[in-house]
Amino acid sequence: MGGSKTLEASDPTYQTYLQVHRLLKLQKTLSEPKQHDELIFIVIHQASELWFKVILHEMEQVYEAMVSGEVMEATRLLNRVLEIETLLIQQTRITERMLPTDFMKFRDFLGRASGLQSVQFREIEFLSGLKDERFLLALNRPSEDYERLKGRFNGPSLWDGFRSVLAHEGFDIELSPDEEELSEDERTNRKRDREVRALTEVYSSGMHFGLVQLAESLVTHDENFALWRYLHMAMVERMIGHKPGTGQGDVKEVTGRALTGVEYLKSTQTKRFFPALWTARTFLTNM
Repeated sequence: MGGSKTLEASDPTYQTYLQVHRLLKLQKTLSEPKQHDELIFIVIHQASELWFKVILHEMEQVYEAMVSGEVMEATRLLNRVLEIETLLIQQTRITERMLPTDFMKFRDFLGRASGLQSVQFREIEFLSGLKDERFLLALNRPSEDYERLKGRFNGPSLWDGFRSVLAHEGFDIELSPDEEELSEDERTNRKRDREVRALTEVYSSGMHFGLVQLAESLVTHDENFALWRYLHMAMVERMIGHKPGTGQGDVKEVTGRALTGVEYLKSTQTKRFFPALWTARTFLTNM
């Protein structure tokens, strides 16, 4: 029989369902004497990690939708990711409301803690298709973080999912057996050329509206992270100038160079998840 569920005393409340009391105890400031701005610094980074968790959750489903040929569903879910990324970009502005002198009052208490160590951020890069093994090697030993990142490194990416959509639509993007015998760089170039030709046709033919919308959402995802990287670099320069970053040791391990925080962040500005989607624009014409 139908009807409403009878409420029980043991049923969740807002506080218990969201575990609010536990959540609000996770902000452990380290400064002594306590500095006012340390709390907001912690909350912003914890909130970012929670949103990274949601982004990864959504991106996994975006990939599944693409390989299943559900182009519109993949676009719908990816557009939700884009809204979260917009929120993360806006959140950067909150950090900028902190005076550099106030940040300096608790910065030394961070030790070597650095955003470079965010495994979930690196997972997003790997799942998007930007896989740099140096970040995996920097973890240096088996651990839960290492295994998670290794799984992303060896697993499929959103770009793999999009390539499966292109193949399903009949585009010839695979290398021939002869081409598979070429050097790795040559194989990469040949594969990129085929992808760019396919994308040029997708955009130009007027027959692949759904695919164009998905491609545009992927470009926006790429663009959002490029903007986030820039704003993060500008925020760091605004806070500490060209001082060494708290994660300078990790930077040197990854890059092989002793870069300051700002120098390292500037070096990331040209990163792109989907180079073929950007290159294809060069070959579009007013047909």
